[in-house]
Amino acid sequence: MKNFFNFGLSFKHFKLVILTILIVFFISANKAWLNPEPDHGAIKINKKIPIMWQYIADVKFDLLTSAYFFDYMKMEKPGNVNKFRINRPTIPALNFILSKPIYFIGNLFFDISKLESAAIAFLIVKFSFYTICSLFMYFLIKKCLNSRIAIISVFLFLTHPFMIYHATHLSIPEFSFFIPIIILYLFSNISKKYSLRKNIIFSLILGILMLAKQAYGIYLAIIFFSLFFKKYKEVSISILIHFIPLLIYLFLLKLNNIEYYNHEVVCCNAPTWIFNDLLLRPIPEILHVGIFSFHTFLIKSFDHYSVIFLIFIVSIFLFLNNKIKNGTEFKTKHIIYFLVLVIFFNWVQFFAGNRWWHGYLAISEYATFVYAGAGYMILSILNLFTKNIKKKLIIISIPFIIGLSMFRIIVFPYEHPYDQKEYMIKDPGLYDQFEN
Repeated sequence: MKNFFNFGLSFKHFKLVILTILIVFFISANKAWLNPEPDHGAIKINKKIPIMWQYIADVKFDLLTSAYFFDYMKMEKPGNVNKFRINRPTIPALNFILSKPIYFIGNLFFDISKLESAAIAFLIVKFSFYTICSLFMYFLIKKCLNSRIAIISVFLFLTHPFMIYHATHLSIPEFSFFIPIIILYLFSNISKKYSLRKNIIFSLILGILMLAKQAYGIYLAIIFFSLFFKKYKEVSISILIHFIPLLIYLFLLKLNNIEYYNHEVVCCNAPTWIFNDLLLRPIPEILHVGIFSFHTFLIKSFDHYSVIFLIFIVSIFLFLNNKIKNGTEFKTKHIIYFLVLVIFFNWVQFFAGNRWWHGYLAISEYATFVYAGAGYMILSILNLFTKNIKKKLIIISIPFIIGLSMFRIIVFPYEHPYDQKEYMIKDPGLYDQFEN
């Protein structure tokens, strides 16, 4: 099949994407052998077999919200931990809906709990998003460059330590990458041939995605980029429509007697801390904080992407000087303008929404551009060799890159899984309260 499903995706590349995701999920499920978190310990789902051990405390909130959705949100717990995911309902809602048939069918053959059904649904949803977003990144890069660069880029994206580490966590940090990829793909389609119907669908999907994670950096970049082309009416429609999913969700909360709660605003003062600082501090201090934030933003970018970030910078220079062919309908300078907007608003979101400088918030919005640049440079190097040598280099590189990513997850001194300490849940009865 030359063009799989007529989407311009070769079946060979599709199989490679799926195989890579399967490998990533297999390694992630067995990451206890990599000793990833010796300080915090593991939530040991099965103490006898170190598989699917969880290393993120947020797992308990995401899993309980997925299993019991509105019911869990109504629980009164100290510190409002039951409200932890009220402002991010999209993924728990998907998990909750999918868990229903899993629970029903599963209990025809086994004794399966609602928590176990939700965990299975969670993994299915995450695998689906890994697949969809990988394909969307592939199409975006193929459209601008070519399919060979696209498949290299997607492979690098999937095999990054961050993506491997979080693949089987029952939590959603990697959605900081997924949401911008989906939005960017949808925007590329609406830009090619605009229609009101496309705008409405785009804006509704965007609104639903913002209820998964408030990744507004990419959307702000799209808004300002569109305003540059005087798309005032189209932007106004999009902004209004994208609020509809939120309004529907607020109505559902009202029906269930649940008060809306935003954990980032209440506990992290995001983004209100900026306005408070502007009122209380002198301007030079604010500028100092801003400069420090941007410095941290760059450091986190280098730390996450490593040498790929340097390759990305070189590729921007080549693209700007027309050394890299532009296959899109946009002019090269317009793409660079858009990239600048994406990076800038990525930093604005990083600065406004987070005071603890979490690394992945600094590098998620422009990941497609980074991996596209890296894919181009790697293919350019491979093309210097003959076909046989190129094939051997690719065969050697694939396990080497995966192995290197696994090595980056390992924390030394190494501890065997059975020697790792166990993360103690403060209220273990919380998990089976609804089961009794």
